[in-house]
Amino acid sequence: MGGAIIALAIVAFAAWYLLNESPLGDTADFTFDLGKVGGSSIAERAPKTDLQGAAEQIRETLDAMYVAGFVDEAKWRGGTFPEIYDAFTGGMEEKVRQDLPHLSVGEDATKIGSVDPTSGRLSIRFLVDAEQELVAATARTTFSANALANDDGGPVAIQHDGTYWLLPEGDTWLINAYDVKGIVTRVTEPLPDPDATP
Repeated sequence: MGGAIIALAIVAFAAWYLLNESPLGDTADFTFDLGKVGGSSIAERAPKTDLQGAAEQIRETLDAMYVAGFVDEAKWRGGTFPEIYDAFTGGMEEKVRQDLPHLSVGEDATKIGSVDPTSGRLSIRFLVDAEQELVAATARTTFSANALANDDGGPVAIQHDGTYWLLPEGDTWLINAYDVKGIVTRVTEPLPDPDATP
């Protein structure tokens, strides 16, 4: 067997801030924070710089996808989410189009706005070949956010979990398979801020 599994356990926390002061146009700037990147292998270790660089590229891909699908209502285009497709390999467009309700806020795009992420966690596992090249990755995400309903301003909770299989393409990593689940629902109270002091 010429391959090795490189395991990265990356605990990420969502950071956000308001970009403007319009009551209906506030957009949070969401990113998965990789924090410390480490790894171990059952064969030869891949260079740490390679792991760090690839992890950053995967984070960028998923950041952009979650911003386009869950965070920035200006990118939703009435529920068509055109920028989501940029996160996927060629040939995935039709499947992604069919699964948009599960990869985004879906049909609720016209019903909610002013999304504020409350947390986001990311873990990544790399597959490394005999030449120490990173050839594939599995990324797991958990994401939650608070939003406001457009009709009465009431609180809406967004929660989403995903497993994504990615391949390197040039200077980035793109998704070529996924397993996701999520919910967008009205709530009586917003989701708590995990960073808030009790």
